[in-house]
Amino acid sequence: MGNGSGVTRADRRRNARLEQLRGLLPRDGAVAGIDLGEDKQALAVVDHDGRVVWRRTVRVKAHQLGGVLDDAVAAAGGHARVTVACEPAGV
Repeated sequence: MGNGSGVTRADRRRNARLEQLRGLLPRDGAVAGIDLGEDKQALAVVDHDGRVVWRRTVRVKAHQLGGVLDDAVAAAGGHARVTVACEPAGV
């Protein structure tokens, strides 16, 4: 059942999630997200509004990400703080 606005239930859920995340992150902050893999890692830096400001995929082990994380923090240059987040790894 629609509400006539064209906004779907999925849109409302996504908007609610984004609003919750915005409450956790200072307005002057950015998030460096890491998708951990065995030999390949994907990183993205997003601003407070969820816009991607930097993205990289690198073929290194997770324990070798130091230099790439330095690059991610530098890419978030206009932000006072950078929060690093990653998905929980498997077993």
